[in-house]
Amino acid sequence: MKQILKYILPFAFAAGFVFTACEEDDITPINGTFPETGGIGISMGILRSINYAENPLINLEQANASDELRIELTEPAIQASTYTVAIDDSKVDTYNEANKTEYKSFPSQFVTLSSEGKLTLESGKQLSNTITTTFVFDESLEAGTYLLPLTVKANNGASALSQERNTLYYKINVWGETMPEYEWTEKNYIQIVGVDPELTNPLIINKLHIFTTSKPTYYFNVADIVNLQFATVWKDESNLPYLYFKNDLEYVLSHRNKYITPLQQAEHKVCIAIKGGKEGIGFSNLDEYQMNKFIYEIKKIVDKYHLDGVNLYDCEFEIKNTENNFDLSKGLCKFVASLRKTLGSDKIISYTQTKESPEGIMNDQSEIKLGNLVDYAWTDQLNKIINPWEHPDSWWSNPIAGISKEKWGALNSDIHATNEEIDYLINEIENNLSMTDENINHVFVVNRVENVSLATDNKYVWYMIWGSDNNLYDEYDATQIGPRGYESIYIPLVPKDY
Repeated sequence: MKQILKYILPFAFAAGFVFTACEEDDITPINGTFPETGGIGISMGILRSINYAENPLINLEQANASDELRIELTEPAIQASTYTVAIDDSKVDTYNEANKTEYKSFPSQFVTLSSEGKLTLESGKQLSNTITTTFVFDESLEAGTYLLPLTVKANNGASALSQERNTLYYKINVWGETMPEYEWTEKNYIQIVGVDPELTNPLIINKLHIFTTSKPTYYFNVADIVNLQFATVWKDESNLPYLYFKNDLEYVLSHRNKYITPLQQAEHKVCIAIKGGKEGIGFSNLDEYQMNKFIYEIKKIVDKYHLDGVNLYDCEFEIKNTENNFDLSKGLCKFVASLRKTLGSDKIISYTQTKESPEGIMNDQSEIKLGNLVDYAWTDQLNKIINPWEHPDSWWSNPIAGISKEKWGALNSDIHATNEEIDYLINEIENNLSMTDENINHVFVVNRVENVSLATDNKYVWYMIWGSDNNLYDEYDATQIGPRGYESIYIPLVPKDY
């Protein structure tokens, strides 16, 4: 089987994977943008979605979905006004012709509008009430992408509507064969993945799973732990460390019910990954006060967003081992020991070893062993099997003190592997007995999950199945990766909506 794998990997698992091509989000108002009023006091109305800034995208996955609409005026209404929202199927053909697309019209019998589509706007106000549009999932709907134009019309005496912005074009993706829930089979290994919200919607993890093609079909979670990347360590005017969040990461955290809770409900553990901010302060060189303050802040973030733990990514700290004669190895071990005590044994602490990591962590530090304090550890070296017990090399010449082989991530894989790296990994996984006999095949790491959208752009997700190939294939024939039934959906699998 693994000989066959060697040849099908570079061709995107064309037969096994069901990821398909996508096209750009092409939903744009046909008649251009809403005109400026130029300050002349003209009151013009536009139809807006409450939940989408532009061009609503609805996913029907074995369940109904909904959105809320309202009218917004550029100036306060002179008098009370009423409007009516209705489906306008005639605009589907017009849209397709103008944009060279072939969207099907979403069947009207699967759409309901509350209050019979009636909107009211009081005199002197600029915002109307809201109505709810419900999109009903039905098994008779074929998987595909549909278009639903909803157009608003002004009733007698109402403020005028912008002809350019009186219609919302809903793009509706129907996932016809996607099951709402799977009965997950427990894997015999752990897979840890990184997701950077700046690049990828974290909810993509809930679309990815490993499955068998034989009967009965078994389903395995592709990710046991999701590390949201990256909070960075900065320092304030008092030289105290604090965590800085990029806008997208901060947005995902502050909307945890939408982006984090669903992952946890699907049995993924969600952690925050922390790395340096290139300001010379970090995990290893803190005095007692700095350390306590920093650990308190980490705990506050973990508790506030109900996270399952942290990944300490030991890079970009630019720490110099000169000031106050810091022993960075002891400082790191003391920091992690205090963090473990503060977070508790039920939270995950993982550690990413890099060239910047203190060399002394491979030795006991005042009877504190870093490997005893962390749940998992790995290096930031990509697409290379790292076995420090058997094949010492460079700065990972010895195992982290106290780490067991069952907690060591021997392979940190990446979507941008070269052909040479692919050949190397296939050979190692197939022929190097240390992967199995030496028990370092328990933890696999995916450096960063990127958007899954195209089956023709040479960016595939095969890098996520090394663990299953090594551990699940012989028992379950499980080296396929989902989702299933998406063959006709030509869009990004889970686009960013923030």
